[in-house]
Amino acid sequence: HSKIIAMKVLSRLNITLVLSRPDFSPVATLQMVELSLTHGMSPMSAIGFVYLGSMLASLGHMREGSRFVKLALNIVQLFGSKELAGEVMAISTQTAAYVEPMQSAIEFHMVGHKSSQEVG
Repeated sequence: HSKIIAMKVLSRLNITLVLSRPDFSPVATLQMVELSLTHGMSPMSAIGFVYLGSMLASLGHMREGSRFVKLALNIVQLFGSKELAGEVMAISTQTAAYVEPMQSAIEFHMVGHKSSQEVG
């Protein structure tokens, strides 16, 4: 249970870091991935992997980034986590825009937006 709380805190911290101190954002992202790898997967693991994929893609490693984004989407599907689906899809759209046709990325973004609205 404490791992889930730590992952939620790191997730929110990461959002703040991306906006205020982008150079520290990888620390929170990698900590989330490490928690998932050492303590097992949870629905929150999807957030860590989608941030990692987005980070790798932004550094020019599109193929690797895309793989982590797909892993995050699979984790959301595996756990049936509607609460996180919108956030994961919104972040993954950033990577999809580089590796998928733009129309596909836009449609994917709209599905994520709808998922977010459904859970509030």
